[in-house]
Amino acid sequence: MKFDFDCETDGLLPDLTVIHSLVLRDMDKGTLHSFADQPNYPKVDEGVRELMDADLGCGHNVIKFDIPALQKVYPWFKPRCEIVDTLVLSRLIKADIKEDDYAFHKKMQRRGTPQLFPASQIGKHSLESWGYRLGEWKGDYSDVKKAEAKALGIKDKAAIMKFVWGTWNKEMQDYCEQDVIVTAKLREFLYSKLADGWGQDCVELEHEVAWAIARQERYGVGFNEELAAKFYATLVGHQQRLYDELQKSFPPKTVETVFVPKANNKKLGYVKGQPFVKRQVVPFNPGSRQQVAERLEGLGWRPEAYGKDGIPTVDDEVLSTLKYPEAATLKEYYVIEKRLGALANGKQAWLKNCANGRIHPEVITNGAVTGRMTHRVVVNVPGEVDKKTGEKQLYGGECRELFCPVVRGNTQVGCDADSLEGRVMAHYMGFYDGGAYATSLLYGNKAEGTDNHSRTAKALAKWHCHRETAKTFFYALVYGAFDAKLGEILGATGSKKAKEAVGKQAREAVMKGIPGLDKLVNALTDKAKRQGFITGIDGRKLRIRSTHAILNTLFQSAGAIVMKRALVILDTELSGVKPSVIGRLGPEAATKLRPGTDYEFMLNYHDEWQLDVPDRNVETVKVAATEAIRLAGEYYKFRCPLKGNADVGKNWRDTH
Repeated sequence: MKFDFDCETDGLLPDLTVIHSLVLRDMDKGTLHSFADQPNYPKVDEGVRELMDADLGCGHNVIKFDIPALQKVYPWFKPRCEIVDTLVLSRLIKADIKEDDYAFHKKMQRRGTPQLFPASQIGKHSLESWGYRLGEWKGDYSDVKKAEAKALGIKDKAAIMKFVWGTWNKEMQDYCEQDVIVTAKLREFLYSKLADGWGQDCVELEHEVAWAIARQERYGVGFNEELAAKFYATLVGHQQRLYDELQKSFPPKTVETVFVPKANNKKLGYVKGQPFVKRQVVPFNPGSRQQVAERLEGLGWRPEAYGKDGIPTVDDEVLSTLKYPEAATLKEYYVIEKRLGALANGKQAWLKNCANGRIHPEVITNGAVTGRMTHRVVVNVPGEVDKKTGEKQLYGGECRELFCPVVRGNTQVGCDADSLEGRVMAHYMGFYDGGAYATSLLYGNKAEGTDNHSRTAKALAKWHCHRETAKTFFYALVYGAFDAKLGEILGATGSKKAKEAVGKQAREAVMKGIPGLDKLVNALTDKAKRQGFITGIDGRKLRIRSTHAILNTLFQSAGAIVMKRALVILDTELSGVKPSVIGRLGPEAATKLRPGTDYEFMLNYHDEWQLDVPDRNVETVKVAATEAIRLAGEYYKFRCPLKGNADVGKNWRDTH
């Protein structure tokens, strides 16, 4: 049997206690099997057993929610079937859905029917959004019940949640049935897209990764709250010192405004009809970019870029170019402000999301069009050193020191891919340069000028370019920088047109100076223009909307995919069971190490993993992690071998 399925519960994980409704739809017959522990319905556990014995089960977000929910209430539930998650497929196949949604919404507006696809649904992969797109409305049970709760005077969020989901009702059962109907229609739509030239490897990979990351999310990452409190005090003190320094550099200004009173006011000295001058002392506010721009202009600065509001652009990049001491102080102030936002003040601050020394960061396993993961809460955490510039990052190490193993006494193991971007480039260029770029990457010598960045510098010799500048230039080119930006990197000044001229010449010089690069770009551009997409290393389609970013799209995608494959290899090697099976059968299925007990992933970021490991398993995990990265390269037949590095310590600062 093959089923589309969905369930309704009395809450969210990990707190839910009841499965109110379970609905299965026979894919072959199109019939609904509706289960509830209520009169005139077969029992929920009967439906759970049917699903467990099925050949295929398909649902929306079932890897993260429905299956763990069923296993929490029915611990014996061990589905032996293949699981297809339409949320995983949606994010894979329609990774750039936002662009299509904008066009669809505008189309509905022109027709005078914007309600058929509301702006609130743009870019979303929810079942509700797909219901609108497919013309199969999901239903509004939740919204209706919430409105009822508010009408009854219920305001507390938890109380509203209980009112909506705490007790079974017929409307809830109908809602669950309609969810399954929408899911079936979505599955058929996505399957039709897969049949149009998509590789099977990417589908299997994204599902395997989803199982492993769902486990990671439930496990969480340790967070040292005591150390965080001390760090917060340090940051606040540092920011106050900088604030005081800025007040000395930029003294308060007296602002005068003239107004004509409409009535007498003896207390304030107003006389009706007589102009009155108001004087207000306004201290410098570093949070006001308008004030900052005005004060910097007072020092002699001449802005080159302006925002849509007409205020000069003052960001880190601009401040870094200014020689005024005040600019350096401002830049440092903003760094501290950013650290405080991440730690305590922002909407997704770490301290706001920590409970009992643990944070559960959300990960969207295919959040970017390239296949990269995207993150919430624990995101863009600075390290000791900026990878791109090599410069030390203020309080970067202190930020990472806060993240540690969940289990006290365990060791943190961190593993990352060595020079992943360069090795990915070498792989693709190898088809055109006979392996020259890979050879320079692996065996080139900086001192002898035979490494790739030195080769780029030679190509840019006309502009007297040093190796570090050449490195910056090359990555900017690969990441899709326009000619004006490339010109700026080489020191071009003057008008935008002048910078573009320098950038264009330099781009052409590098394309000719690095064998194979121009051929690779031309081949990719030709393919993108002909079919609208290029093919990722695992057979996925990467839609190209702007050819200037084509290299970045290809390279970033390959890096993300190979690290996902390495993740699956590592998880399989450690446990002896595929991540999907681990997620379904639980730790007792492992033939080697048990995920969640003998090891577990805490963080996955681009080219690195952070794991929580008991001391007895540290060496095993280290060796397996580095080997997994090498094997992932072999899996995709990389023309340049991949290499992993592993470190151990007490926290993230020690391990990366």
